[in-house]
Amino acid sequence: MTDVASDGVAQSATQAALPDDSDTQSLFAKITFAAIAAIFGAQLWLVFNANVNWDEFYYLSHIHAHLNGTLARPLQTFYVHLLSWLAGLPADEIGQITVGRLFMLACEIGTVALIYGIARQFVKPYAALVGVLAYLASIWTLNHGMSFRADPLVAFLLMSSVYVLMASSLKPWQLCVAALCGALAVLITIKSVLYLPAFAAALVWRSQDREQRTANMLRIGAAAAAGCALLVALYFWHAGQLNAGSGAVSSGSAGSVFKVTFSEQKFLPRIDEVTRWFGANLVALMLVAGGLAHRTWPRTITLALLVAPLLSVLFYRNAFAYFFPFIIPPVMVVAAAGVPLIAKRRIVLIGLVGCLVFGAVLEFKRGLGRGQTAQRQTLEAVHAMFPEPVRYIDRCAMVGSFPRSGFFMSTWGIETYKRRGKAIFGAILRTEKPVMLITNSPTLHAAMKDEPVVTPEFALFADDAAVLRDNFVHHWGDIWVAGKRLEVSASPYHFDIAIDGVYTLEGEAGVQLDGRTVAPGTTVELTQGEHVVSASGRGEIVLRWGDNLHRPDHQPSDQKIFHAF
Repeated sequence: MTDVASDGVAQSATQAALPDDSDTQSLFAKITFAAIAAIFGAQLWLVFNANVNWDEFYYLSHIHAHLNGTLARPLQTFYVHLLSWLAGLPADEIGQITVGRLFMLACEIGTVALIYGIARQFVKPYAALVGVLAYLASIWTLNHGMSFRADPLVAFLLMSSVYVLMASSLKPWQLCVAALCGALAVLITIKSVLYLPAFAAALVWRSQDREQRTANMLRIGAAAAAGCALLVALYFWHAGQLNAGSGAVSSGSAGSVFKVTFSEQKFLPRIDEVTRWFGANLVALMLVAGGLAHRTWPRTITLALLVAPLLSVLFYRNAFAYFFPFIIPPVMVVAAAGVPLIAKRRIVLIGLVGCLVFGAVLEFKRGLGRGQTAQRQTLEAVHAMFPEPVRYIDRCAMVGSFPRSGFFMSTWGIETYKRRGKAIFGAILRTEKPVMLITNSPTLHAAMKDEPVVTPEFALFADDAAVLRDNFVHHWGDIWVAGKRLEVSASPYHFDIAIDGVYTLEGEAGVQLDGRTVAPGTTVELTQGEHVVSASGRGEIVLRWGDNLHRPDHQPSDQKIFHAF
C-alpha cells in the first residue's frame, strides 16, 4: 500500500500546498495540535459542568436495571456489561454520568487518533491534523462528542474496524480486533449499519494492491464472517443474562427499531438539524469537496464511500444533534484529504484553522449557559427524601438507581404511546404504585399544571393527565409525591386512594378520616380503595405520602432541568 503522506503526495494538485517547506508544515501541525488540545480542555470542563441530557440519564438507568435484574430488553443494551462498574461508584446519578463522560471522552480521543491514522493514508501530518480539528470544531461535536450515550463508544469501535481494514498490515490479531469491534458496535446500537459504506471504502482501498488483492479480500471476508459469528453468539449470551424473552421477542424489537428509524421515515425527517449542521460547517464541507476532487479512481471512490455515511441524514429518523459526532468521523478523513488542494497558500491554511477554531469557540459558549444546578438540586432532594429507592414516574429515568414506572418520554416513546390509543397511568398507579413524579418534561409539566403542551401531539391523553393530577401533590421544585388535595366540610366526602401507604395530614385543623380523628402533622395508614373524610368546618387539607417527607429549606433553582440538544 502506497503511503502518499510519507513519500510524496501522488497528485500535483496535492503537492501544491506548502510543497517544499517542511518547517512551515511542521509549524502548522503544531498550531493545529495546540488548537485540538484546547478543544479537549474545553470538553473536559464540559464533562463536569454541562447540563446532563435526558438520554444520558436513560443510558445510565439501563446499567442499574441490569444490575437489579430488571433489564428486559436485549436489543441495543450490550454496553451494560462494559460499563456496569459505574453503578458501583460512591456518587449519585450525575457523579456516575460524569465518570461515564470521562470514559466517552477517552473514546473520542481514540476516534480522533483513528481519523488521523486513516487520513495519513492520503495526506501529510499537518493536513491530517486539520481533518481532526474539523471534526472537533464541527457544531455539536464539542458538546456531544463525549456525552454519556452509545455514540462516542460506537464511533470509536467502528473507526477502529475501518482503520484496521484500511491502514494495518491485516495480521490475524488485527483482523480479530476489527471483528470484535464491529460486533460490539452493532450490539450496542443498530445504527452501526450506517457505517457500511466506510467498510466498503476499505475494500476499494485494499483493491489497489494487485499482488495482495485476493489475499486481502479473503482476510477481510474472514474477519467479516468472524464478526457476524461473534455478533450472534454475544447477542444470545447477552439475552440469556436478562429478563428478556425468547429470540422471537428480540427479533420483533429489531424489526420495530428498523421500521421506525428507517423504513417509515419521510425524506429528511430531521431537516432542521441537517440544515443547521450543513450551514455551520461550510469550511469543513469545502475541504470535503476538495478531497473528492482528485481524479484517480481508487482514491476518489474510497473517499466518496467515506462521505456516504453522512447521506443517512436523508432518511434516518434520529439524526439529532448527538448523531453528527457519531456519523462524521469518516467524513473528516475526506476533509483532511482536501486540505492540500484547498489550502494552496499559507494564508488560506491560516484562515481555515482560524475559522474552525472560531466555530469551536461559539459551540463552547453555547454550552456554558446550560448548567447542572437544577439537576443537582433535584437529585439531592430526591435522595434526601428517599434514602431507600422508591418507584417513580418521570421523562427519562433521571433517578437511575430507583425503579421507574411509565415509558421513556422521547418523541419516539410518545408516538408509540399515542399509537396504542389508550390511557395507561390509572392501571400503573394501582399495580406499580409509584410514590414520586418529576415534571422534567414538557409533557408531564403540562399534565400536572393542567396546561396545553406547545406541541399538542406530545400531550398525554386527557384521562392520564387527570389521573396524575388527582393522585399527586406538589412537593418541591419539579418533585411531586403521591397524595390528595381535598376540600372538606361537615358533609362526608368520599375519595379514592390508588397508592396505599403512610400519609401525613396537612391542614389548619384536624379531620375525621374513616371514623377516626386525625390531627395536622400526624400520619395515617391508607389502603388502596375508597375512604371518607369530614371536618367541623370548611377548608382544604392535603394528604401527602410518607411520614413528614423531607423538603429542602431553600428555593429551587429557576434553571430548567433539561435544555434542547
